[in-house]
Amino acid sequence: LLRCPARVRLFHAELDGPYAGRVHDWLFVLARRGVEILDLSFNDTFPTLPSSVFSCSWLTSLSLFGCAIPLLPAGFVAFPELRKLTLANVHLQDYGEYHLRRSLGHPRCSTIWYLQMFSSVASTSENG
Repeated sequence: LLRCPARVRLFHAELDGPYAGRVHDWLFVLARRGVEILDLSFNDTFPTLPSSVFSCSWLTSLSLFGCAIPLLPAGFVAFPELRKLTLANVHLQDYGEYHLRRSLGHPRCSTIWYLQMFSSVASTSENG
């Protein structure tokens, strides 16, 4: 990945063991390469999603499996170009779904799929 100077439109990775720790570095490289479609599957024990994923500002589609999504700072707008979000088997912090939806409040994000989400506090869904 580091040797490839070309643009990367799509990146899919199934991460476990030693490679899961490298995803943070890869995401910074992918952000510089203008990645648009990102599909990350973590096969271990729900690692926290690296903050570097939020540097991928050109994302139009994001799929996450098997990770914990941290709360985002108030007022933070993530992924201004995002049109599709798929979350499967993810763990959210207290009221995480509410905070995530506010951070993804961009009107272009028309499709959000939630599959097997876990939170320590029941969260509410907003239509909007």
